[in-house]
Amino acid sequence: MIYVILGTTASGKTNVAIDLARKFNMPIIGADAYQIYKELEKGSAAPTEEELQGVKTYFIKDHTIKNPVNIKLYQDECRKILNEQIKKGQDVIICGGSFLYVKASLFSYEFPEENDDTIKKELDLLSNEELYARLKSLNAEVASELHMNNRKRVARAIINLMNEHKRTESNDRLLYPAVFYAIDIDREDNIKNINLRTEKMFEEGFVDEVKELIKDERNLTTAFEAIGYKQIKEGLELGQSIEDMKTIVNIKTRQYAKRQKTFLKHQFENINWMKKEDIFKSIENDILFRQRTKSSLSIEKYNSIESKKILVAGAGGVGCAAIESLIRLGINDLTVVDFDYVSPSNLNRQTIYSSNDLNRKKVDVVKEYAKKINPLIKMSTVDAKVDENFCKGLNEKYDFIFDCIDDVSAKVSLIIYAKENKIPLIVCCGTAKKQDSSQVRCGFLSDTGDGLAKAIKKRLKEKNISFNDVFSVYSIEQSIKNNESFLPSMPTVPLAAGLAMVSYFLKLI
Repeated sequence: MIYVILGTTASGKTNVAIDLARKFNMPIIGADAYQIYKELEKGSAAPTEEELQGVKTYFIKDHTIKNPVNIKLYQDECRKILNEQIKKGQDVIICGGSFLYVKASLFSYEFPEENDDTIKKELDLLSNEELYARLKSLNAEVASELHMNNRKRVARAIINLMNEHKRTESNDRLLYPAVFYAIDIDREDNIKNINLRTEKMFEEGFVDEVKELIKDERNLTTAFEAIGYKQIKEGLELGQSIEDMKTIVNIKTRQYAKRQKTFLKHQFENINWMKKEDIFKSIENDILFRQRTKSSLSIEKYNSIESKKILVAGAGGVGCAAIESLIRLGINDLTVVDFDYVSPSNLNRQTIYSSNDLNRKKVDVVKEYAKKINPLIKMSTVDAKVDENFCKGLNEKYDFIFDCIDDVSAKVSLIIYAKENKIPLIVCCGTAKKQDSSQVRCGFLSDTGDGLAKAIKKRLKEKNISFNDVFSVYSIEQSIKNNESFLPSMPTVPLAAGLAMVSYFLKLI
């Protein structure tokens, strides 16, 4: 799992990351555009060697400003590190305040061609104000992350946005199993921290650091655009006092913190806003929550589980058992579809619901239940009936589908959708009128003569669609006779079917 700790400047995110890294032996990947450089130690508020004692870090004081790190290079190198760590089953912390770096490394962020001379020539004719206004009109959130006078980065952002159509997919598709946190800090406390940190920087030799850097023209790269360095350099050139420099640095830092907060609120879906101490406890709980399952499976299999995006159709007896097991297994991204309400007759076998949930939408109860087990899960619910039109409207790309519904037409539609999109699917056949949970089996749709399975196969055959490769969970038990108007159902059989589906899922991945 990748734990991403973000927040405004001077919010305390680095301290939380170090404490967690030391307790759980996790490496930290820095996501700060200026803490990367060993020469920018005083003014970037990079952690000291003493603070980092015993902690493995990447992109923290391990590059030189003579060879600047752009977002593309960061993306490439960061992904290599993440892939190596995940491959060996290592949890990782990413921490920093340069949120575009985080977006580029963890999401499907692709860069347009660098040689777009036409756009570049057009932008070169604009003033800083006009250039920034152009960016703001394209994407106000991206603009809020950049300073108007940082001409090079503003122009680069405009070119990226104007070439959006050249990118293969949305930049918002998460590529790694990750949980995002933002430190919830009161504005006045944040300002107080900024002022104290600025004072400390100057006391520890910030001005001397800048004086030394500007002696070598090779240091005057884009890395020198960092807040504080630029202001001190200009202050020295203008003969400003130390106190005047401090004031300007504080103002610029507060403005930057405000832009950071705006960016966080609009650019990261499902981000968890918490106090520092609550973030520590949340990550600690999540690590402990996963450790037994993680130790029970191979690293490869557990990595696969963490990264899967699952759709469960139907939140009845079978669906409830499957949903709960998937959550406890450690699935991070789960979507549940159901259109029904909780009724008294559901309570004999649908384990997620209680009498307090009667007459409530099943999907609403499921979401609440999921969050009680794992507060960090990305839980999506769809209040709809699965049918042909529903499947046609599916826009998400799922890695696996659990078919836990009873309607024949709906099941056929799901099978066709899964086949067309090459998505593995497990179909559950009838569990009503059965008593013996030990008779539940895993196999293929072609293996069972269950009544529901027969109806499905007949429809598929009429459509000239093969069913021999459709994974299925079914019972080999003879159905009990029933003359009533409702289908009798024991609690054990649908539960066994739901558990069997998840076990089958583990085998298939």
